[in-house]
Amino acid sequence: MPKIVPTKTPMPEQDPAIRRRNYFEVPLGYTPEQAIEEARRCLQCKKPECIAGCPVEINIPGFLALVADGRFIEAAHLVKQANALPAVTGRVCPQEEQCEVRCALAKKFESVGIGRLERFVADWEAAHGEIEVPAIAPATGKRVAVVGSGPAGITVAADLAVMGHAVKIFEALHEPGGVLVYGIPEFRLPKAIVEQASIESLIKSGFTVIAVGGGGIPVIEDEAGDLVGSEAVIDKDYASSLLASSIKADLFLISTAVEKVALNFNKSDQQWLERMTLAEAKRYYAEGHFAKGSMGPKIQAIIWYLERGGRQALITNPENIGRSLRGETGTWITG
Repeated sequence: MPKIVPTKTPMPEQDPAIRRRNYFEVPLGYTPEQAIEEARRCLQCKKPECIAGCPVEINIPGFLALVADGRFIEAAHLVKQANALPAVTGRVCPQEEQCEVRCALAKKFESVGIGRLERFVADWEAAHGEIEVPAIAPATGKRVAVVGSGPAGITVAADLAVMGHAVKIFEALHEPGGVLVYGIPEFRLPKAIVEQASIESLIKSGFTVIAVGGGGIPVIEDEAGDLVGSEAVIDKDYASSLLASSIKADLFLISTAVEKVALNFNKSDQQWLERMTLAEAKRYYAEGHFAKGSMGPKIQAIIWYLERGGRQALITNPENIGRSLRGETGTWITG
């Protein structure tokens, strides 16, 4: 049995006197020696509860054992079998409430620094130019449009591409990444991490990311050649619907926060929908079942897509995209 070390290996950080004058990342990350030291704290439980605490069920004991042996690239590749964005999740995922709280050491001592080690192996892989492109299944001939290039959209796109589908990601803003780029400050998640270690690796795997514009205030060029703000907002759902229609996508997929679309959402007579026809979607929308600031724009975008010759659309959350494509859940809308 490994020797129990009660506390985590400290993470080096910027000196407060220095970091108060910049916006650089505060934690500096483990050195190889520190990573090995921390990974050796893992007890290699026969029934590792930490895996059950991970939303994507990373083989945590497996990658920790590889780190403990100094096999950092292999550890990174093992993590990426379940998680396409380890450099991101290693920094911002709430491990202390998920995998680390289930660590056997946490019953009496500090848990293993799983998140710190996930970050380490992802950074090591990127720094040494050995980012692995996942194995892609033979092409299915299916084309899928994914709305939004935030973490949910990227995860869905990764799963679909590995399955052999041709994926296009439609993004409303100027850069892919969603909340990773626009919502998390630089000192918490450096933009270089998102762009280099995450988005670029996905693009190299065969993704097409299309930024369709929208969000915030759009600008137009006036007669004098100056750019001025316009009193309008470009809706990303509509813009994505337009592009999905123009490329004749076989499936228009919207990844959102719920597993299925519901009538009378959050009311006593709530009813989950597995399938809708175009006519039913238009009727339910007219009856006011879909909130304007939530599901409403998504249903409108799908109606627009189907009315212009689209074949089918799917609404679900990222956790259930695989099951939805097998017809087990999600809400399918057909013309």
